[in-house]
Amino acid sequence: MKKQTKTVLILAAVLVVLFGVYFVLFNGSESTDDSETVIRSEKLENIASVVIENEGGTFTFSHDGDTWTYLEDTTFPVNSAFLESMEKGVTEVRAKRRVKKDLTDKAEFGLDKPQSIVTVKLNDGSSFHIYVGAENQTTTDYYIVCDGVDGIYSTKDTYARRFCRTILDMASKKLIPDVDIAEVSSIKAQTPDESFDVVYVEDGASVYYTDKVNRFVLADGKYYSSSDKLAKALKDAIVNLSLDQCIAYKPTEQQLAEYGLKDPRRCFELTYKDGGQECTSVIKIGNEMTLQNKEGISVKNTVVYFEKEDIVFISNNENMAELMDMSIATLRSPRVSKVEFEEIDAIDLSTPQEKHTIELVRSTDKDLQGDDMTVVSYKLDGTAVEDDLWDITYVINSMNADSFPDQEVEVPEEADAEIVFTRNSCGDTTVTIRYYKFDNNFYLVEVDGYEGFLVNRKDVENLIVQIENY
Repeated sequence: MKKQTKTVLILAAVLVVLFGVYFVLFNGSESTDDSETVIRSEKLENIASVVIENEGGTFTFSHDGDTWTYLEDTTFPVNSAFLESMEKGVTEVRAKRRVKKDLTDKAEFGLDKPQSIVTVKLNDGSSFHIYVGAENQTTTDYYIVCDGVDGIYSTKDTYARRFCRTILDMASKKLIPDVDIAEVSSIKAQTPDESFDVVYVEDGASVYYTDKVNRFVLADGKYYSSSDKLAKALKDAIVNLSLDQCIAYKPTEQQLAEYGLKDPRRCFELTYKDGGQECTSVIKIGNEMTLQNKEGISVKNTVVYFEKEDIVFISNNENMAELMDMSIATLRSPRVSKVEFEEIDAIDLSTPQEKHTIELVRSTDKDLQGDDMTVVSYKLDGTAVEDDLWDITYVINSMNADSFPDQEVEVPEEADAEIVFTRNSCGDTTVTIRYYKFDNNFYLVEVDGYEGFLVNRKDVENLIVQIENY
């Protein structure tokens, strides 16, 4: 009797174990195994279109073998990463495990009213569907059904969610190509305080005193020297702006007002060539918005509107800082003199106490390899000197501004120092630089009437001492 009882108990235990295995495999809670299996595959070249229907709407993407086209709105900037994800999702339907052999009790898995229905149409006229059901709140897996595959399956949330996107989730976050600065002809900017245009001028001497400068900040009809490096910094700040979330497509007038885009804080218009074709992109910077991130922390964001694409994003304020700081002052070249050593024939140096003239005499000689080279000798006030006077030229041409005057400044009649370059090429024969005391910290330096600079007082005083010591 005891032996029979023991046998019955063992058989009962085996049945419990077998029932548990059956429940886990076909009905029960999800496995912790995160591996995936391809339950259906289709060659990409066989696919004619994909239609995604979810609570966000109906989205139809036609496929011509190389590219996808969003048929409901061919002008909408679809994110290439989304298209790649969709493509992978329909060519390889992936699942973790089968949770039910048949399609009974679909409501239990949210498949009586799917979150998303994906219709994949093939070139031969046939089609198949992928149905995305409910999310398992414990494992975050989703339940799916695919035509041609028996049963209900669980799949990773990363697979299922690609088919639950709204139009805003599909938006590209890279709307301006990262063109070389050489392809950029103009960057217009408008702020509440100033308007300017960073422009490229083929012949710099047509607007400035030298053709060695081609990039300028144009403001109020006046050209201020800039550089490709400074223009590139502005271009990069626009092109590489990090966009966090799309919040509106084809915004209404009410939304534009709500986002501060009727009277934006900044507006930038970038004109460039892309593939030989001239293009223009306009972005507007609107209001700040405080939103909570995934961790529940409040983060300040800024509204960004791309006018041509008619689409609105938010960007974290940290990403916006460099762009918001751009101004005429930050884009002007700090280098005071743009006169190159090779074009100087003579330099007249004067202060109220001293006047000197340095002449540069160039001749041709042979170097050690027998090739021609230019030799420079100097005359000081008409007398040949053995000393190399190149250092005074270096001091003048290496001088940089600390800042720029905010407005037009009245200058004294007499300068504290004056430098006149006589040149052998490029536009005007002479270029005059005048130095005036501005305050206890700076000298105002004016170059041929083109622009003014605020230079450290000690730098100018050292130059004056050097002139008076000749």
